[in-house]
Amino acid sequence: MAAPEINAFLTHLAVDGKVSASTQNQALAAVVFLYRHVIGREVGELAGLVRARRRHKLPVVPPSRRFARCSSRPRASSCSS
Repeated sequence: MAAPEINAFLTHLAVDGKVSASTQNQALAAVVFLYRHVIGREVGELAGLVRARRRHKLPVVPPSRRFARCSSRPRASSCSS
């Protein structure tokens, strides 16, 4: 397996497998480790590799009723329900 096959595999993970960016990065690290430390040669350049996109998470906002009830109390930590 050479650089084009590795590139195709990692691109397949991102496009067809729809894996997360961290999963694709872990697969890349595993392949690079295999080549460097087990096989004893470099992978080569992986030009044109399609990377999985990181999803941006929206912050969790409490409902306004609960926020108003909690903010009026002296200790916010007592507002767990």
